[in-house]
Amino acid sequence: MQEAARLLLGPGGARIAVLDVRERHEFAAGHIPGSSPLPRGLLEFTAPAVLPARDALLVVVSGNGERAARAADTLAGLGCTNARVLAGGRDAWRAAGLPVETGWGVAGKRY
Repeated sequence: MQEAARLLLGPGGARIAVLDVRERHEFAAGHIPGSSPLPRGLLEFTAPAVLPARDALLVVVSGNGERAARAADTLAGLGCTNARVLAGGRDAWRAAGLPVETGWGVAGKRY
């Protein structure tokens, strides 16, 4: 899982976009810190507006990785050329002892 943690950093350690494609209630129950919710069922409608840089490095996450693989295919069809799937998804991340946040709007609640 160390490889997965490294995947969340782009070239030179730059941050990248981490997209959690589970439904909102699944995201709220536990997600990778810094990830953004973008439910799989809304990709075709929302991705063009929220992902203007089609060559940006995207890490796609779901619970166990299966939904993320389908979402990465969809993103490729929308012109995203650098979408990668986090192997094993959030479940593998959590099993490796890496941090998971719960709730919605977590960043705003830190104040």
